[in-house]
Formats: sequence, structure tokens, C-alpha cells
Amino acid sequence: RIDRAFICTDFDCLLGNCRLSALERVESDHCPIMIEWGFEERLHRYWKFENMWFLDESFIANTSEWWNCQPRGVGDLFLFGQRLRMLKEKIRKWNKEEFRKVDVRIAEILAEIKMLDGKEEDGPISVEDRSRRDTLKYDLDKVLLMEEVAWRQKSRENWLKVGDMNSRYFHGVVNHNRRRNFISSLKFNGTPVEGQSALKAAFVEHYSAVFKEEKKVRPFPASYGGVTISDCERNSLVRQFSEEEIWMAVRKCRGDKAPGPDGFSLEFFKKCWDVIKSDMLKAFEDFFIKGELPICIAHSFLCLIPKKESVIEVKDLRPISLIGSVNKIISKVLTERLKPIMSKLISGNQFSGIRGRQIHEASLIANELVDSRRKSGKPGLIFKLDIEKAFDNVNWECLVKIMASFGFPPAFQRWIHGLVSSAHLSVLVNGEAAGFFKIGKGLRQGDPMSPFLFNLVMDVLSMMLERLRVAGLITGFCMDEGNRRGEVTHLLYANDTIIFCDADEDQVMNILATIICFQTVTGLRINVEKSKMHPIGSVDNPDRLAAMFGCGWSYLPTVYLGLPLGASPNSVSVWNPVLTRFQSRLEGWRGKFLSLGGRLTLASSVLSSQPLFLGSICKAPKSVIGKMEKSLRRFIWSGVQDKGRYHLVNWQLCKALKKEGGLGILDMASMNSALLSKWLWKFATEKEAWWRKMISIKFPNPSSLWKAGQIDGRIGCSLWKSIAKEESCFWKFAVVDPGGGAWVSFWQDRWNHGMTLGESFPRVAAASALPQGWVSEFVSFSSERGVSWNLPLILSLRGGLKERGVIYWISCQTFLLVRFHVVLAGLCGRRVQELASLYAQCTNACVARSFREWRISRSSQYGDRRFLRKLMDLLGCSFIIALLPMTI
Repeated sequence: RIDRAFICTDFDCLLGNCRLSALERVESDHCPIMIEWGFEERLHRYWKFENMWFLDESFIANTSEWWNCQPRGVGDLFLFGQRLRMLKEKIRKWNKEEFRKVDVRIAEILAEIKMLDGKEEDGPISVEDRSRRDTLKYDLDKVLLMEEVAWRQKSRENWLKVGDMNSRYFHGVVNHNRRRNFISSLKFNGTPVEGQSALKAAFVEHYSAVFKEEKKVRPFPASYGGVTISDCERNSLVRQFSEEEIWMAVRKCRGDKAPGPDGFSLEFFKKCWDVIKSDMLKAFEDFFIKGELPICIAHSFLCLIPKKESVIEVKDLRPISLIGSVNKIISKVLTERLKPIMSKLISGNQFSGIRGRQIHEASLIANELVDSRRKSGKPGLIFKLDIEKAFDNVNWECLVKIMASFGFPPAFQRWIHGLVSSAHLSVLVNGEAAGFFKIGKGLRQGDPMSPFLFNLVMDVLSMMLERLRVAGLITGFCMDEGNRRGEVTHLLYANDTIIFCDADEDQVMNILATIICFQTVTGLRINVEKSKMHPIGSVDNPDRLAAMFGCGWSYLPTVYLGLPLGASPNSVSVWNPVLTRFQSRLEGWRGKFLSLGGRLTLASSVLSSQPLFLGSICKAPKSVIGKMEKSLRRFIWSGVQDKGRYHLVNWQLCKALKKEGGLGILDMASMNSALLSKWLWKFATEKEAWWRKMISIKFPNPSSLWKAGQIDGRIGCSLWKSIAKEESCFWKFAVVDPGGGAWVSFWQDRWNHGMTLGESFPRVAAASALPQGWVSEFVSFSSERGVSWNLPLILSLRGGLKERGVIYWISCQTFLLVRFHVVLAGLCGRRVQELASLYAQCTNACVARSFREWRISRSSQYGDRRFLRKLMDLLGCSFIIALLPMTI
């Protein structure tokens, strides 16, 4: 990796298909480096719809004419696919004969403008020539925009919008991606294969074997034991497809994603919906009846994405399916029907693809479990499982049986089985399609439905592990290890599985036996060689335990779901991977291709993606924030992050909001604090969430349902302790709406738009016999009667406070014997006419002081006594009697 060749950005734009290779070493320790270009074979890449065609005013009208002139039939899916194919031929012909290549049109316009400019140098030109030149300039701007749209679509860069003339940047991204994805040679089972033809044959043979099902019939438990869906939910799943439902599914799909074999992007269906919608509805009616897809619709491409920088073997590639547009729309419609019931069906341990659950919740629970187990001193084990080719090995018959056990209607089962079993694949090798074969198992990555179906399959493992726990065959980690409360045996995020158990050989064998049963039932395979065991505490025999499971082992900390597990959240080292990715996204070649506005957009995009994933659950140290902001400043002003340049504007002003005169760059420290505070908001609002119940067990707070309990002791690897530090800042801006008051603490929650009552009246709260009482125990809210204070407030007061309340009540009736002059001498020296004035007017009296604190103003139309009586009628006599004397 130390032998390198350097090229300039102009060379990259001009000869983007160059390739770097190392020659044999002869005398030196270094390899000679050779750069080649023009080496690519003539590849037959498949046709793709260009979104730039929509910028031509005649395209929509032409599409409508081409679509409607085609022969119509019964309107089934097969005919719809054939009409798309014929439309593709019409568009291809139009592009070649009328629209033509964009670079050719740009060259022609520039040549004509140059001719007119030269003509003007020789003498005055006519009005017609001037008008023609203005028209050409307008056409040039339009064609340049088309070019930018085309390169952006090829680059798949979604953070930067068109319109800033960043074609050069998009071109550089395309060249960079092509070099990274190009496969010149690869090893298959240890045998190197070179050349496009040989690679195509090898890939087809490999993936034909991967998707071939060896055991079509697999055992399945007679009783699954999961929840079932209701009759109303069943009817909703199999209702007729409507135009609105299909249109909403089309709108939710991104229009610039890579298309499937038909070549049409989803942007085409969005822009031409009025043209094709009637035929699309007929195609959905055909699927509703038959429940299967014809080959022209079910055909998909297998796109190979490198998992790492250097691709050596076929396992270093990730296969992603590019499914056809109609197939994707059908799958999206069924997915939208399935989404609302997934949270009911899937256990709380699964955090992927379920509405209302997030990846950070799994990391939070895992770290809290590890923290509790460490502090208990009891040894334990963590197993991180690696599921080999997870989506590719799902058995279809098992999937249908799982759906039947959940109570899915037979029609919906038939639709799902038809979608997954009708798939045919071709492999894209360097952009060229190879082979055509039917698959016998697996779910296609890239299908909107696949993550949800995979969750149904993984729930079988969750059910098996839960049964082991109930039977006492394994013991998980607990949030409250002392009382064995909040026990968790496993966490799932799609195929990322982590299992917790005691450091016991029997438990390890029970887990291994369960995994074998799971593999037999579902077809999924656990790669034990890539799986890992992590001991916690004093484990006597980690080597033996790992050997029994067949995996390696290492001590914590480790990484789970891309986030630290078992590490101190305050450690700078957990941010090192983030800093590496952050700096790689601000590579120098990107800055040189971008305008200042483009660099600003990229900087904002990187700042809002890379560090905020970890920043959503860990507090970023000041040194880390300083390094990231330094790289950002240099990248924005100079285009590179390792070379300084004069900063034209103060950085604090750059971070200011645009409406305040700034550039709107995110303040990392403030955003980090806001993301951590969001957990406090989620804790207060998501009362039924599984993660919240776990946190409440570890940090109980009986006096409030909106806040977790107080946290004592050292932080360890607890993430919630870092989150809880934001509580004081969060509750300055958050107010609890009491509603009926049944779940709002009277003293501890901030429900009165100020400080909590416990903070405002600490002596009263300390004297109350109900220090953990709810608002509903003190106050009644009624639409007819308004607010009324309840008797338990008075009865809860202790000792002399109750006696002083009675004295105050007597004084309000002016029956209390008192020497006014003595009182005046001891207080403010002002003359009062009656006893009520003593409470209402005297600046040193606690009643008047309370009025000021509560912002209660006395109306001039009332005397002092009438004002106090009016206040008693408004707030309730018992409240005035009980509360005001206690502030003395």
C-alpha cells in the first residue's frame, strides 16, 4: 500500500477509466506502478432511464402518445411489462434521433455562439443574430443543467442538489465509484479468475449455487406460541388495491435509485402517473387474483458492492438486488400494509424495521446490561453471532408457516410467496448482465418487503431463546441484578444478534443446541468462526467455553451495531473511528471539484451524518469537537482539510442561523446535547416502549413517570448516566401537560409552567404526607367546575402547619384579635385599616409575597377583603387555608 501513483483532477476527468496495477519487483523493495487507460472491453450495459429527459418540454407529451398508441389487451401484469419494453424502444429511438447526446449538443451550441461572436468582431451584427445568440445562451444553460442532472443520477450523491453547476464533482464521483467497483480479477474457492467473460461465467455459477435450496422441506414446531393478528387486521391486509394506495407507495419510493432490468426509475412513474395509472390499476387487479408475477416483471439484477477497499475473494462483495420498477411498487404497497402490525407481532428484543424502534435503543440496553453485570461482580458471557448470508438463505416454506402461525390470511401468504418465489436473477459484472436463473430460496436485498419478512423469520430464534429462559436453561443479564429484575437473554437488530448468559458450560451448550435447531427450521446458518464470545468479570475458563461454542473470544470493549459496547462513554478512543470516517468524507479531491457553496453543503451533510450517529448516544469530548470543526473550517475555505487558509468569516458567525446572518452550519456541541436530551423526551412520552421499561427498572423513580431515578456511583459503561446529565437543561424547556393529572407528580414534575412545586415551596413539600402524590390526588379538573382543590391536601399537612391554616381562615373572617400597631411596628410600618390588608398589602407579609411570586395582581375594583374572598372562591378555600401559611 506504500507504492502509489499520483494524478491531478484534470487527468481524472479526462481519463476516468484509468487503472493502477503493480508490476513484479526485480531489484528494489518497491513495485513499479503502471497506469493504464482505455483498457475496458466493450461492455453491453443495460438501458437506464435518464431523469434529465424530463427537462425536455416535449417528453411527457411524447410519452403519452407512445404509451396510448400501443395495443391494449386484458390489462394483466405480463402485458404491462411488454408495454414498458415497447415504450423503452420508443424512448431509445427518440433519444438517438432527436434528443441526442448532451455533450454533442453543448459542443454545437458553443460552436454557433463562437461563430456569432467572431462575426460581431468583424462588424455589427443584425438584430436576428443577437436574438439568436441570446436564445443559444438560454439553450446552453438548459443543456448544462441536463448534463448536471445526468451526472448526479449516475453518481447517486443525494446530499447535493442540482443547480449549483457541480457537474465536475458528480463526474469525479462517478469515475471514483467506477474504479472502486470495477472487478478485473477475483478468487473463487481459491482459484483466481481474470477477464470479463471468465468472471461472468464464474459469478453465474457461484450465485446459482448460493440460491439453490437443498432442503425444500424442513421441520417446524407445531405450536409457535406467538401473538396473532386480529380479524380487522386480516381484512385490511387483503383488501382491494386502490389508486390512492398505489400512488402513495410510488411517492414514498426514491426516484433516483438504480433501476432494475426494465430500466425505468421510479421518477418516471411519478412524473408520468397520469399517463400509466389506469393500466397500473389493471395490473394490480391481475396480481390481486393470481398472486404471482410473470418473468418480465419478476426479473432482477444482482449488483455486487465491495465490502472493503481491496476486493480479493467473492466473499468481499455484497450482492444487492435491483428489482424491476413494477415489482418494487407492488412490494412497497404490501409493505405499507404490513408495517402497522409489525410492532405487535415482533418481540421487543428486535429493533430493526419496526415503527417506533431505533438502533440506538438496542445499544443503550446492551450497555446498561453490561454495566449492571460488571457492578454485580457476577461473571457472564456475551455471544455476538454472525449469520452467514442472512437474507440469501431464508427458506420460503418456513416463511409461509411462520406467517400462518401469526394468523396471516391465506391470500396474503399467497401474495408473499408469489413475490419471493417468482424471482429470476442475472448478475451484473462491471455493469454487464450475465446469466439468467431462477432462485430456490432467499429474500432479495433491495426489495422493500425483505427486511420485514426477515424479522418474522428471526423472531423464531427470539421465541426459542425466550423458551429456554422460561425453562431455566439459560440465565440472562438483568437491569437490576440484585433483585433479578429486567432479565434480558438476547437483542436483535435484523441479523445482528447478541446473546447474554452466565459463564456456565451447560448454558453454552443449550444456546448452541438452540442455534442448531434454528438453522434446521429456517435455513439460516450461523457462522461460528466469525462469531465472538466476550467474557465479563472473572471467568475461569474462557478458552474452554469458546471452544465448546466453536468461536473465538476477546475482552470488552467491542463494537455492536457500529456503536461501542462495554467502553466508557467519556473516552476519546470511542470517537476515533468517527474521526476517520469524518475525514475520509472530506477528501481533497472532493473539495477541488466543488464550488464554495457545494463545499458548504458537503460539510453540512457530513456533519449531520457521520458524528451524529454516535453523538445520539454518547457525549462528544471537547477535543473531538475541536478536531472536527478544524477540519470543516479548512475544507470550506480551502477545499482540503490538511492545509490552512485565511478564514473570511468568523466561525461562530458561520454556525449562526441563516435568519440571523450565518451560514446555518450545525453547532456540534449543541446538536450533541439536543440529541441526548431527546432520550429524556422519549422517556417521558414513550411509556409503553420496551427500552423505557428496562431503564425504569434500573433507575426507578416512584415519584415521577416522566423522569428516571437518581443515578449514583461511577459511570462505568452506562450510557444513560451521560444522557441524564442533560436533564437540567432539558427540563428548562419542557413542560408536562397534566391532563387528568393521574400520571403527573404534584411536587416533582414541572406542570405549572414554572419551577416544580417542590422547588417553589420546599417546606410545604417536605411537610406533606403525600410527597409522591399525583396531581389528581390534589386537584380536580372539570370542564364544568374548572379547577378545584381536593381535601386530601389539607389532611396531608402535619403539625403546626394545619393549626396556622385554621388561624388564617379565622383571620379572613376578621374575627382574629390582634393589636394592629404592634403588627405594623414589627413589619413595614404602613397603616392598614383591617386585617385583610395585612395579608394583601404588606410587602413583608408572606401572602403578598406569594401573590408576587405567582404573578397574581389585585384588581382595583376590589377591596382587600373582597379580593381575598374572591381568591378563595377562585382557588378554593381549602387551598388558601392550607398553602399560604406554610410559606411563613
